Amino acid sequence: MAVSFWQFDIGNGMGGNAATTAFGILDGVTGRGFSSHTPWSDGNIYFDHAGCCAQPSQRLIANVGTSLLNGWHHIVLQVDNGNKQIWVDGVKIGEHVTGAAAIPTFTGVVNVGAQYNDINSFGGRIDEFAIWNVALDPSEIRALASGASTLSIIPEPSAGLLVIRRRRC
Repeated sequence: MAVSFWQFDIGNGMGGNAATTAFGILDGVTGRGFSSHTPWSDGNIYFDHAGCCAQPSQRLIANVGTSLLNGWHHIVLQVDNGNKQIWVDGVKIGEHVTGAAAIPTFTGVVNVGAQYNDINSFGGRIDEFAIWNVALDPSEIRALASGASTLSIIPEPSAGLLVIRRRRC
């Protein structure tokens, strides 16, 4: 499974990160089926799935400091056969190669711009939010980060895709 999107994070308005959540996909057990703070107020991207916060099975962390503030950045978060990855602007910045928990069964609820329980709203804008039920390969991630349309990365008909688009400006 992969989630990709563009974000423009305004932070706390004083040059620092805010405690916000880019998205949350609910599962029927833990709530945190698939979600991420990109980043949280401490400058870490927290990528959780199948619950929280056991490392590395449920959580992967990558520090980005304040580098994602006040500009458009492309994010990809994915899990594939036990491998969990965080990509920013076409560069893999975090990975745990084995031991990631299995993808949970989802409830069908996707919160874009807030955590799974509708708190910690994202401060900024999100564009081209997409969910695949397959992992993206590095060339697809780099193409998206270079500006290719999310719709140009079309999986096989059986793979599934959800896209929410706006215009970045």
